[in-house]
Amino acid sequence: MDTRTALDEIGEIVGISISTVLRVLPDPHNICTKVRTCVQQAVQETGYQSTDYTLSL
Repeated sequence: MDTRTALDEIGEIVGISISTVLRVLPDPHNICTKVRTCVQQAVQETGYQSTDYTLSL
């Protein structure tokens, strides 16, 4: 059984840890531009839906 989540996919695509993904999603302005851009792109690719994150974009 595959227990991967959209957050796992985002982390894998960007090449960062889940903890970093979780730090970026609530407040992407506190993370370096390169990581923020990569996570934003991965969010689009995976279709991840988070009200907090989409409002902060």
